[in-house]
Amino acid sequence: MPKNVEKVPKTNPDFFIVNVPDKRFHSFVPRVSHIGHTISIADTEYTLYQRKELEFCFRISSAEKYAVDEIDNQFHRNSFPHLLIKRPGIRHRYRTRYPRTACFVIYPAETMKLFELADIDLSQPGYAFQLTPEIRSLLDELRHCESLIHEPGIPDRIDLVAIRLISAVILQNKKKAQHLPQHDAVREIASFMECHISEEIDFRKLAGERGMSLRNFFRRWREVYQDPPAHYLLVRRMEFAKRLLLRSNMDIALAAENTGFSSAGYFIQAFKRYYGVTPAAYRRQHIESSSDTGCSAKPSE
Repeated sequence: MPKNVEKVPKTNPDFFIVNVPDKRFHSFVPRVSHIGHTISIADTEYTLYQRKELEFCFRISSAEKYAVDEIDNQFHRNSFPHLLIKRPGIRHRYRTRYPRTACFVIYPAETMKLFELADIDLSQPGYAFQLTPEIRSLLDELRHCESLIHEPGIPDRIDLVAIRLISAVILQNKKKAQHLPQHDAVREIASFMECHISEEIDFRKLAGERGMSLRNFFRRWREVYQDPPAHYLLVRRMEFAKRLLLRSNMDIALAAENTGFSSAGYFIQAFKRYYGVTPAAYRRQHIESSSDTGCSAKPSE
């Protein structure tokens, strides 16, 4: 079992992982080191530090609408089903409200270069996908291979099925982006901004991935939304910042980072322009207001 799991508060009897033997008959696709599946425990927090492997986790289903993952102090939200990419070296934390079913394939860290050469973007943590018959069949085949792991040729088969599965999910996302009507593409970009509020947003790149020039994107955006894209993003960041300040003990610098601002100073200026007070004053005023009404003044953790 990989040694990257630093803090798992409960033993999970529905977690299964096998080591894939190193012997192969091929040398042309990345070699899987481990495969497995899990049904995660409800209402549980998981924390993983300094991963040493590259993991592709296919989260298949849950009663939750979205999964929220904190990766290197940035929050990412993905609907089910989705593929979560866990790169080597990251700090990853998440909480399960309800049980989740998932399967995963793990590669040695050095295989990252092979995926990048194959034009598979590992910088994006999550890819939502549709559970098509092809993807379902590949997931079933991967699960079947777990029980045959020591039979000749099975490690090669796992390598091929895994790369087909990863490629199918990535390709599904690329095809979806290329064929979206432009107004739907604009709405998808708006949704992307809300789900990646802590990240730097490149409008030119997002528009290009959906077959639009930057100029055409701005024109189509005005047909759907009243506020320009930059102001739309600012409003969402301010709303998210307000929730962080009131619902957590997060310090101002970390709140700035998690709302996509390059520095705490810039965040404080923007927040004051928007709300009329600094972040610290805003938090203090609302804590005092809660105390006056008899409510608990301590933010939730």
